[in-house]
Amino acid sequence: MELLLPDGARLAYEVGGSGAPILLFRPLGGSLVCWDEFAAILARQLRVITFDPRGAGDSSDAPCTWTTRRCAADARALLDHLDVPRCHVYGISMGGMAAMRLAIDQAARVDHLVLASTVPCGLEFRYQALGRALSLATCLTMHSADVDACLATRVLSHSFRADHPDDVDRIQALARARPTTRANIMRSLAAASRHDARGSLSRISAPTLVLLGERDPLPTCASQQELLAAIPNVRRELIAETGHDLSAESPARTAARVLAFLGK
Repeated sequence: MELLLPDGARLAYEVGGSGAPILLFRPLGGSLVCWDEFAAILARQLRVITFDPRGAGDSSDAPCTWTTRRCAADARALLDHLDVPRCHVYGISMGGMAAMRLAIDQAARVDHLVLASTVPCGLEFRYQALGRALSLATCLTMHSADVDACLATRVLSHSFRADHPDDVDRIQALARARPTTRANIMRSLAAASRHDARGSLSRISAPTLVLLGERDPLPTCASQQELLAAIPNVRRELIAETGHDLSAESPARTAARVLAFLGK
């Protein structure tokens, strides 16, 4: 389905399942089809709302001035369109940045908030992650149709890639289903790097779960402590033997944590 936004941009979205609504914010790259098993498990108990942010999937291109706050505003417009006054929100990586923006700017709209594999400031990464960052940057030199598949693979932990080759092939196929252009990925990367919600985290009123993969090399310990110290009603959980993309590497375990947090 498609929503025409006030500025003329198109927002592709899907709704599945029934029950209390939950809105899912994508990480960098891929499209809403990449939620795959994770969304399917949630949809057994929840009404799952997924969408392609601008610059991804079937939505319009991201503007040069793209920000996580504008992504959150698009999500709010989608909730208005679907007549959803309040919902649970899950955001991972860059999607977590947009999710925290929605929870800050539209606190009354967010029932429970899950921030997975994310940081309050886009520039807060481990020095040890520089090698992984260079590996991701290499993806941008590939043919446009392969950039998404490369990013989806490189963000996975080394152990997962070695132990689950069939799952890696499936993740790559999903990413290739609706590939993102190199220009849109660059604009999204710029939006993530400009993100800084550190001064506003105390305005998040929703009960919040911070999820982190045990093998995730990207977020710093300091960035996670900032989330825990600044958000009023927050708790943190670690998912063992899992890397950065929790919902791709461990969809069942991640969905179980989310559902337990929501009291399901």
